[in-house]
Amino acid sequence: MSSLLTLGTAKREPDTAPLQIRALRQAKPQQPQAVRALMDAVQTYDFTTYSDTELTDTITHLKTNWSSLAADKALPEIFATLGEAISRRLGIWKIFDPEFDRATLPASFQACWRASETATLNEDQQTIANTLLSVDQESKVCRPWDISLPAEFYQAVRREDTDGILTFQVTDEQLLAGLHLYKGNIVQMNAGEGKTVAGLFPAVLHAMTGTSVHVITANDYLAARDADLLAPVYRFLGFTVGAVLGYMEDDDRRYNYQQAIVYN
Repeated sequence: MSSLLTLGTAKREPDTAPLQIRALRQAKPQQPQAVRALMDAVQTYDFTTYSDTELTDTITHLKTNWSSLAADKALPEIFATLGEAISRRLGIWKIFDPEFDRATLPASFQACWRASETATLNEDQQTIANTLLSVDQESKVCRPWDISLPAEFYQAVRREDTDGILTFQVTDEQLLAGLHLYKGNIVQMNAGEGKTVAGLFPAVLHAMTGTSVHVITANDYLAARDADLLAPVYRFLGFTVGAVLGYMEDDDRRYNYQQAIVYN
């Protein structure tokens, strides 16, 4: 069984126009209140105190028990868990990218890379410095998505990153769009409002049921870009991801079609 999601470009609305997110399928009268209640419920979860292992264990538990859960009741926890995973893997994990420009970070943060040269580091700086060294060593034998870090590291980064350079915060609009897509509605978002991230939520939710998920984009460039951008999140959560592109040979196509989440 497969699930199909289609992501495309919408006609650009004027900058002064209100956000356009329209569920075009006829909604039940009580849906707006139900959706608002779900969005509010997402905010009640705080996974910033969870380690990476605890975060993935949460997804594993939900996935294992999905058939016995009331889907609507489980959605807030799933959305909150995914939001934290996105914040970590698309935001904070940028500091492990060799191409990341450390100079954009506050001076106090940059000191974490010079721990041996700095006489005194505060507790947060020392936590970050130790983790940088640990990840550097683990990366030699482990894939990035297999490396689990403690909650203390992420909390330390958020406190030291006073300019928000490493912040990647899922917006309410992306959560709302993800919810409508999961429920089978058509969603229109303006360019730059985050269709790529919004599409991750229904993709994971369908993949949790064991179905093969196909995300249809407008062209090969977008398929490759979106799969590459979101791969750190999907793989961290235990889902394989691939992209089927026009120029691929049959063997490459077959391999990518076997992944849990496939971008076309």
